[in-house]
Amino acid sequence: MDSFSTLIRTASREQHTAAETSAFMGDLLGGRVIRDTAERTWGFARKGDGVRFYVFEGIANPAAFKRGYRRLLDAIPVDDLERQRVVAECRAAFALNAAVFRALGEEFPLSA
Repeated sequence: MDSFSTLIRTASREQHTAAETSAFMGDLLGGRVIRDTAERTWGFARKGDGVRFYVFEGIANPAAFKRGYRRLLDAIPVDDLERQRVVAECRAAFALNAAVFRALGEEFPLSA
């Protein structure tokens, strides 16, 4: 836990922005796919225990939320170099998240 708290304290603004963006957008948009797959594959109750992490009752329109979130990101006062660093960090965060899901898929195949 110490290494994680150190990472949070020492992360750049770009790293924080990327982590928040990939988490929020990934959970909201990709999470719906994950939730549906888990419900279908493992028989979890619709939006119930086992998939509740991916239920966003407070967001009636995910597409509109995404557009609004994007507008907020676009309004952050950064120069082109910092914007490029944020995009690079987002791509890195996405790649790490994808690696986690690949590893989970190997550990827990859908046919299980």
